[in-house]
Amino acid sequence: MPNLRFWPTLLAITFIAIFINLGFWQLRRYDYKIDLIQQYTQAAHAAPMSLSQLQKEHDKRFQHVTEQGHYINQYTMLLVNRIQDSDPGAEVITPVQIDGSKKLLLVNRGWVPADARTQHPVDAITAPVGLQTIAGYIKYPDAHNFILGGVVLKSKKKPLQIQKIDIRALEKETHLQFYPYVLRLDKQQAHGYQRNWQLMTMKPAKHFGYAIQWFLMAFVLMIAYLIFCYRR
Repeated sequence: MPNLRFWPTLLAITFIAIFINLGFWQLRRYDYKIDLIQQYTQAAHAAPMSLSQLQKEHDKRFQHVTEQGHYINQYTMLLVNRIQDSDPGAEVITPVQIDGSKKLLLVNRGWVPADARTQHPVDAITAPVGLQTIAGYIKYPDAHNFILGGVVLKSKKKPLQIQKIDIRALEKETHLQFYPYVLRLDKQQAHGYQRNWQLMTMKPAKHFGYAIQWFLMAFVLMIAYLIFCYRR
């Protein structure tokens, strides 16, 4: 008969449960991203909509939008710590006032490099004036994006530097109202920067691979624990 001891048994059960839960979490992320790719593919072939048409849609992710409005340049933000081809930089986000709407639409205009000496993004950000045609696709902020510290780095610095897109935090900081999503500007649109958009940073296959690893770790730990008990 195996010689079961309280603390080794408790630790083994705890870690086995943790590894199994992590494995199932990775599987859920795998399913989520597979669904995300399917929605992106379907939306890519759909006709562009206006924001008024978009409000009637149940799922707005990746829908292409064409609108007219004015850039509110004084509220331009820099989404910092964005890496592209191993180079540091930031994404330029400017609110747009759409005609007939009380809310502002956050438009991601693309990536700009950081100054090599200061590690801050370059200051040569254009300020579009007049009525503009805005075209791009809808991207919801990633709720799982982990950061250290607050959303806003320096509230008094202009342009505002942020670490993630948190609509509620930005509304509190600017005292403005925003749509709950961001429009990623199309590459052919004016007043944009580098727009090598990525749908996701980690592919579904990696999540599936990590899930297998967690399940294997749980299995190995269980075998090691049983061997330990029988030997004692």
